[in-house]
Amino acid sequence: MRNKAAHSEKAFALKTHEVRIRRAFELGPNVSSAVNAMAVETVMQHALNRVQQSGASLVEDLGHNPFEDRRAAAEILSQNAELMAELGDQAWRVELGLGVWLLLGKMRVERDAFLAKIHPDQPMGKDASAPPSPSIERSEEK
Repeated sequence: MRNKAAHSEKAFALKTHEVRIRRAFELGPNVSSAVNAMAVETVMQHALNRVQQSGASLVEDLGHNPFEDRRAAAEILSQNAELMAELGDQAWRVELGLGVWLLLGKMRVERDAFLAKIHPDQPMGKDASAPPSPSIERSEEK
């Protein structure tokens, strides 16, 4: 996917790779759907918050915040096709990020399980493979 995007003159859209992306994140029953739902929810909540905050700045001009109610803010968002398309693109990017994060986490868990099998006498876990943190000494100023 990356190579196609890098070597193509056409605009790259994650949505055109929907099946491939969703298949990659199917780590268990409905995981891919849950990743999608989290991405859409995250993007929509952020957009609604921004609309509501912009409405607060209209109080002086209009005498009230027309977007104080989240339903009203959602209605305004849903009526703007261009904005909804942009939010859809953002949701795809968030979904890709969440999916990659889950894949990396699963790889870490699988790696730790594998290492525990071949080295049962070595400690595993969060701090077992991490290098020691350097200590920072601060001199007191007088």
